[in-house]
Amino acid sequence: MQLLILLILILVIFLGSFGYMTVQYQLERQALKDEVLP
Repeated sequence: MQLLILLILILVIFLGSFGYMTVQYQLERQALKDEVLP
């Protein structure tokens, strides 16, 4: 039972960090677009 909880915890952390990286990537792209446009 503890192993299942541990796996779920790892999965949540992995998905959370992946989502955070995706958001950061989108924000960087948006910032670059804003810099290019006058």
